[in-house]
Amino acid sequence: MLIAGKACLILVLATSLYGIAASLYGARTGRREWVASGRRAVYAVAATTALAFVILEAAFLRSDFTFTLVTTHSSTTTRTKRRARWTVPPRRWRSPCTLPRRRR
Repeated sequence: MLIAGKACLILVLATSLYGIAASLYGARTGRREWVASGRRAVYAVAATTALAFVILEAAFLRSDFTFTLVTTHSSTTTRTKRRARWTVPPRRWRSPCTLPRRRR
């Protein structure tokens, strides 16, 4: 899983660099197919990033201590429900653009 997570992040970097280059090339030469390819690269980056997040979340749930982030931010005594939400940032870190939650 560690290799798959690293591979996802490397793929994200390569895809984003390709998307930037394709979009710039398409914008300068006026070729719409290159701009469309750059746009599709954004979708690929989003999907691959989501896959990397799923791999990391699975590592938290399994307490896979081969991941440095899991080692420093989790333990075997942490309840499963809390481990599943471990990677969600606290409320004060969230973007001010998000809507506030309703209090009950």
